[in-house]
Amino acid sequence: MAAVLAARDGIVSFVEAGIPSGDSSAANLVEISHADPANSADPTRFTSRYLHMEGPFKILVSAIMPVFTGNRLGLMDDTGNSVLDHLHFCLHDRQIPFPGVDIGGSVRPTPLSGVTLEDGDDGTCVRSTNVEIVGEKPVKEISSYSVQNWLITPSALAVNEQVTQIREQRFLLILSGVAIVDVKGNSEATWLHETVSLRPSLSDPLNYAVNRWQIPTPPPNSYVIEFEAEEWAPFVSLSSVFNQGQSINSGFAVDTWRLNPFGSGTDVLTNQSFNNLFSGIQVDIAVRDTDAWIFRLGYNIALLGKIIYLPLIIT
Repeated sequence: MAAVLAARDGIVSFVEAGIPSGDSSAANLVEISHADPANSADPTRFTSRYLHMEGPFKILVSAIMPVFTGNRLGLMDDTGNSVLDHLHFCLHDRQIPFPGVDIGGSVRPTPLSGVTLEDGDDGTCVRSTNVEIVGEKPVKEISSYSVQNWLITPSALAVNEQVTQIREQRFLLILSGVAIVDVKGNSEATWLHETVSLRPSLSDPLNYAVNRWQIPTPPPNSYVIEFEAEEWAPFVSLSSVFNQGQSINSGFAVDTWRLNPFGSGTDVLTNQSFNNLFSGIQVDIAVRDTDAWIFRLGYNIALLGKIIYLPLIIT
């Protein structure tokens, strides 16, 4: 299945991710708000919509998350009123009123690239030339933390929802702390952009939950404990910055954040395969000036999911 990419920079305004692939009851979708390029005071004039995406819970973005052109949103699929894998893409303009639609009527985009499908239609349906952003340089792994905190508790059940065994229980896991990144600027004229990966420890909260609620485990020394995420809401901010000398056009920024690519594996006890194993978050940061540092980042990551056990592989 093909990757679905953000068509333009914006802020995710809505996500529906819980529909299983092939389910015709509803479509997994993403909506992204975009500013009016001719009026910066209107940050939400346009909305792009991406429908029929893969699920359940395989969409990689969440509401209020900033995205950039080419960021992967998920994979194309056939959820909803569909009989084959495809992407339903549309663009809405709030300045075009449409009854019952608060994001406005849809508009047919002009083929700015000039590359049409030659499908016998009116020539305004285009083949995307969008390229997925994969990063220009390696991600910097962060291994030092001044503090790591956590909270884990069983999530509430919906009306008529039942859990027949503790291993089916979903948990709310919150990770917070301060990471030591030590990134120094290298120019008074341009920004230095870096991507750092934060991987807070899961061992303490997950083992606490296993002991607290007596969750069955495989034989000792035969497994590693992991967390399979269904929903997530990360947040990162500057915690400590420093400018050694005179400030000459100095600047410090956290541009955006997203989950690290999910891990995958097979549970030791159930032989069930999982593809949404939480593996931390990536943070795009920027610093400007030759004697300016970003020392620390504060983070808060809310996760909803299940505890699973992967086989311990000894190398």
